[in-house]
Amino acid sequence: MQPLGVPLRGDGSVRFVSGFYAQWEWQVTDLEHVSVASLQRMLREEVGEGWTEFSCHPGYVSPDYRAVYLAEREAEVRTLTDPRIRETLAELGIRLVSYADYPALIHQHRPNPPVL
Repeated sequence: MQPLGVPLRGDGSVRFVSGFYAQWEWQVTDLEHVSVASLQRMLREEVGEGWTEFSCHPGYVSPDYRAVYLAEREAEVRTLTDPRIRETLAELGIRLVSYADYPALIHQHRPNPPVL
């Protein structure tokens, strides 16, 4: 654990999932990768007991922001806020938490339910 009290990516204490991304080929958008069905599959297959960091880039398009990965951000927002995702999280017993919660939760002595 580092001075901020959170793990570093790749140190083995937190699983990292990076597949929720709509440009697997440079500047070629495939929104299927950020669809509800794709996210549900990732939640079922790639999140296990303990902590999982889920990489994503949600956001809204604004006139003053230019990026290669732009419209895809709004698709991510739509998927992440879709009620079916909340249902899947509940079905799988996954809790959404922040790294601000990490120091307190990592020291609790009880079974580690999946957290994202």
